[in-house]
Amino acid sequence: MKQRILVIDPDIGFATLLKESLEQTQLYEIITAHDGQGAPGALAQDGWAMMILDLGLNDPPAAQVAQSVRAQHPELPLIVIPLDGDTPPPEISALGIQGVLTKPFFLPDLPSLVARAMSAQSPTPASPAMVVTPEPPPQPALVEPSRGTRSTGDKAKLAAPLSALARELNAEAVMLTCGDDLVAHAGRLAREEAEPLGRVIVASWRASAQVAKLLGREKVRFEQSMHEGGDYVLYSLSVAGEMVLSVALNSHTPLGIVRYHTKHTAETIAKLTASA
Repeated sequence: MKQRILVIDPDIGFATLLKESLEQTQLYEIITAHDGQGAPGALAQDGWAMMILDLGLNDPPAAQVAQSVRAQHPELPLIVIPLDGDTPPPEISALGIQGVLTKPFFLPDLPSLVARAMSAQSPTPASPAMVVTPEPPPQPALVEPSRGTRSTGDKAKLAAPLSALARELNAEAVMLTCGDDLVAHAGRLAREEAEPLGRVIVASWRASAQVAKLLGREKVRFEQSMHEGGDYVLYSLSVAGEMVLSVALNSHTPLGIVRYHTKHTAETIAKLTASA
């Protein structure tokens, strides 16, 4: 029987990310809410295994929700997501929480982190909560960025977010293309394998512009593209101008997770290139 977890997070995208990642294990049933209004009533039903609460909640305030839940269910495991850093405010710590989920975190570690928190004994109000953070994952092989950036410093700045995205999604390859150039890439594919894949991505992106033209929308550019096969998915997202960020990864990775992390990385790259 699956264990039911209530996730309360005002960020719909992040709540979906948690839901898809945990339900992929086939161990949990995740119910999401984006305000705390119905939390006490929902938890009045039997069978809940845990609650995960984002402390950024304002409707009502997260501290009020946590206090109400803890008063009604003193033994229910509770993980909180702090606004900044890894230390919840004193009024939250005093409730006896089982874990703190910090942002950012390594997504594949999430199920084991939840299992650890479920097995943790409730701390006394004076005791610090267990900080639920992952072990540092092994770094993927990072291939030096190719031509297309203006300086070595620029290349290093672009390499860092690509490497982080490859690690978060456990991707075979993460590629940043601009026009016909493979600007930078990270992951397990060697350069000689990534370059032809980059050319295919560029050709596909240009084909999407032709589709827009045929649809009578010449000024519209597709912002994202996905090619899905039996074993792999190739997901691409527009960064700025002709710059496109693409990831090749296992098809079993939930699409919501892919979109969430790729969009975040694209935004980081856009800021880096705009300030270069």
